[in-house]
Amino acid sequence: MNRNKDGSTGNECDSPVSATEMEKIRQLAENGDAEAQYQLGSAYYERKNATKDYTEAMRWLRLAAEQEHAAAQYYVGKMYQYGCGVTRDVKEAIKWFRMAADQGYTDALCELGYIYLYGTGFTTNGKEAMKWFMLAVENGSKSAAMSIGRMYRDGNDVPRDAGEAIRWFKIALEKGDNCAALEIAQMYLSGNGVLNDKEEATRWYKLAVENWEDEYKAWNYALLYLYGGSSFYNADKAIRWYKIAFENGNKDAACAIAQRYHQRGAVTLNGDEAIRWYKIAYERGNKDAAWGIARLYHEGACVPKNSDEAVKWFKIVAESGDDKAAETLGRMYEEGIDVPQNIDEAIKWYILAVNQSTSGKALLRLRGGDSSAN
Repeated sequence: MNRNKDGSTGNECDSPVSATEMEKIRQLAENGDAEAQYQLGSAYYERKNATKDYTEAMRWLRLAAEQEHAAAQYYVGKMYQYGCGVTRDVKEAIKWFRMAADQGYTDALCELGYIYLYGTGFTTNGKEAMKWFMLAVENGSKSAAMSIGRMYRDGNDVPRDAGEAIRWFKIALEKGDNCAALEIAQMYLSGNGVLNDKEEATRWYKLAVENWEDEYKAWNYALLYLYGGSSFYNADKAIRWYKIAFENGNKDAACAIAQRYHQRGAVTLNGDEAIRWYKIAYERGNKDAAWGIARLYHEGACVPKNSDEAVKWFKIVAESGDDKAAETLGRMYEEGIDVPQNIDEAIKWYILAVNQSTSGKALLRLRGGDSSAN
């Protein structure tokens, strides 16, 4: 499950609530209604059109949770897990997840499985992870079935067993997770615990792709032609499917198309097309596209080298929060690479990089060290 940095998925509280309705919810919450307290708290937590307020979120969610509202208990657990408005405390998160799990709340069952599987804050415990995933599957969770399949495929705290992995991937597929078919296809393609069987891999790849909605179907066909192995590889077909995905509303497809024109071994290098598609992607909010433009102008690999454009785009990326771009600018100004040497400017960008990252490279250069040693 993809999450934002605070653990939110972006799926909760999607339905717009009018000010009048929200006021009614608030009145009910103040009168002790657990469901209203949950709705109000989760609205503060998942706000889309205003700044999130974790303090208010925790206040109302905790009130609901203390009345044994399972979803509220789960949310309180998430806030402790990710340190949203409270000090991060995995043990406290587990306590609240267990309360929700005891009431059969599926997301809490899965979350406990993930915590024990990946050892978030403590040592991993595969047996405990498996227990919670199994309970989640019994509640209908497809993601838990996928996790069990991966555990058996990778031998992650359980004996490696390709047959069990495929069995659990099939269970996930039956529950509606099309990625399970991709996992099975990859196992047959790579011969991971099973005989290498390209025909069987093809069958599972096509099954996975055909079950996606149009936007994602085209995207996954593109991936199939790029990464499905030598029997599938066709860069031109990949680009064609990326363009179909883009036309169907997949905003990431524009950046993927640009990368195909930019990277060797994909299609004939075409810098102008790469720049065009990167700019389309950037206009649609893809920050990685700005990095791609900066690199193209900086390297001059398939477009004429243009230092002014490179610096402009590196600054755009750095100012959006990318420490690597800020560090690159610092090095350019420090060493006079494509720009007049300017130590004050270099320090400015290194400081920004340090503030945006814990990698230490920029900090080392600020201290006068040699980052090449890292």
